[in-house]
Amino acid sequence: VPPRRAYPLYLHRACAAVGARDPRDAVVKIFNTRQRPGWTVPWQDQPVDSSTGSGAIIRAQFGRGGSVRFGVLTAAHVISDTRYLQIQRSMDRFSGEKYRARVAAVCHEIDLALLLVDDEDEALAG
Repeated sequence: VPPRRAYPLYLHRACAAVGARDPRDAVVKIFNTRQRPGWTVPWQDQPVDSSTGSGAIIRAQFGRGGSVRFGVLTAAHVISDTRYLQIQRSMDRFSGEKYRARVAAVCHEIDLALLLVDDEDEALAG
């Protein structure tokens, strides 16, 4: 009897595309520095706070026949009201190295967001 795979085959292929040996290596931690709007007094700035969340590295093609890039898929509530985003690969959690990210697309109705990393080659594929 062949051994059962711990993860579906498509996860292994997706992780191999980003150089991950294990599907868990495709998980990133997202650091969000945010400033929520002041609904009661909109002329005053609200305090800046921070939050964290998680995301998964994906490979996406932009436009018909466009370039293929790596991005991070996460929940929209993780990046809401963002002022500054950083990601940290799960396999680098002891190094403390973080990479600057920006929001490429967000849809709050379905709670999904796509992030692009400024230094993509080093941050996601390396």
